[in-house]
Amino acid sequence: MEDGGVEFEEYITKKYGAAAAKRFLGAKSQLDETAAKVGITFKKDRKIFPARRAHALMEHVKLTKGEDSEEANSIMTSLFENYFEQGLSPNSVDTLTLIVRNVFGEDSEEASKALMAAQDDEMLKHVLEKDSYHKHQGISGVPFFIIEKTDGESAKKTKPITFSGAYPPEFIASELEELMNE
Repeated sequence: MEDGGVEFEEYITKKYGAAAAKRFLGAKSQLDETAAKVGITFKKDRKIFPARRAHALMEHVKLTKGEDSEEANSIMTSLFENYFEQGLSPNSVDTLTLIVRNVFGEDSEEASKALMAAQDDEMLKHVLEKDSYHKHQGISGVPFFIIEKTDGESAKKTKPITFSGAYPPEFIASELEELMNE
């Protein structure tokens, strides 16, 4: 996808069809109702953007601060808010600068390193390689769920259940129940 992005309605229509786009983009859609329950208001008059730089930034932060660090969680939350609620590009250096400086501080050396990583050719190449690997594993959208059952003591596992997309909790619960009954 080009850095300039694609209009959201155009993207949704092309990917899912006109009827689905109408349901999704209409007032009081299921997505809007679900989002409202957790305090999110999706901006629908936005574009879909590539997110390579955001992924490179996250890879850097996970490597330097830890996968579940306060910094990684703060940056991810800010990326989601800026993109889904405000319509800002997660691939824009300006957007990433705003987020990183908010998390690490205005003149922080850590902020500078994180921003450099988000634009580093090697880190961007790593992100593309990781993306390619996951696509070859059958992962084609987000969120993507892999639910596995183990016997608790050995590495023996059943075949995992996988699905992609935003589903209501009831669907996920039924998938978990199905796996438990195997």
